[in-house]
Amino acid sequence: MGGEVSERVSDLVFADGKPHALIEWIDIGGVRTPLYTCELDKTKLVPAADAKAVFYYVGVTTDPRFNFGVG
Repeated sequence: MGGEVSERVSDLVFADGKPHALIEWIDIGGVRTPLYTCELDKTKLVPAADAKAVFYYVGVTTDPRFNFGVG
């Protein structure tokens, strides 16, 4: 947040073949719906050696919830 960098756990989804971190979900009428996502660089995803379907992202992402006044 701001100038801070920290680790977080997010869901990983692919849309149109591109990886995205799902940062926050909401419930709309009983349906779990993605609220905030962040596109990832596919080359920076590294599979975990000790867990199936778990990846580490070797890079820094920008959380869209705190990306005020950019762009």
